[in-house]
Amino acid sequence: MAWVKVGSILAMANNPERARYSPLLPAPISGNVWSMWVDIFFLIVTGAVAYHGLTYRDENGESEWGHLLFGAIALLFFFRVLFVDVFKLI
Repeated sequence: MAWVKVGSILAMANNPERARYSPLLPAPISGNVWSMWVDIFFLIVTGAVAYHGLTYRDENGESEWGHLLFGAIALLFFFRVLFVDVFKLI
């Protein structure tokens, strides 16, 4: 049985159209490099906004609800892009 899987993996490696839909092989590298750089830039910006919003304190040492709200929203977008677009988990 193991030789059947190896043979099918090799057959899919020679045919990129079949390999795209195979759960056994990694997805082929996309030709769209710009989307990777846009995702990285978006992660940097939303990560910085989330960090600032969630750690900001006023002169009395208290958090402001506006900073916490927008920091939490930025953190949600950060994790959405990280897991869906970068890691392709969902």
